[in-house]
Amino acid sequence: MNVDKLRAEYQELMKQKNVLTSTYKDSEKEVRDLNRKLENLNQYLGRTQPDPAQEQQEKKDTPHL
Repeated sequence: MNVDKLRAEYQELMKQKNVLTSTYKDSEKEVRDLNRKLENLNQYLGRTQPDPAQEQQEKKDTPHL
């Protein structure tokens, strides 16, 4: 096994991981901002939209027969 080759490959993978992590965090932030804007718009228009987190919890709490 070539240790230097493995180290170089590891460093390259870590760089890729850092880039992807940054992209993921930026995307999460954008989604939160867009959801907040959607909620504000729906409130302004007088629309009520069910909360997806609340719907998910209700599905878990409802027993299936």
